Amino acid sequence: MVKPLEGIKIIDFTGVQAGPACTQLLAWFGADVIKVERPGGGDVTRHQLRDIP
Repeated sequence: MVKPLEGIKIIDFTGVQAGPACTQLLAWFGADVIKVERPGGGDVTRHQLRDIP
């Protein structure tokens, strides 16, 4: 099955919640997403979304 966004490349410079969620949807529709993050730190929410004991 061909996805509607196959062949489209997206460079994602977003951070926090909304931007990565939107680019995830684009990837589900077939886009090739390249996520660019800050060196040494990455996306700030990555550390906030861990399981809390």
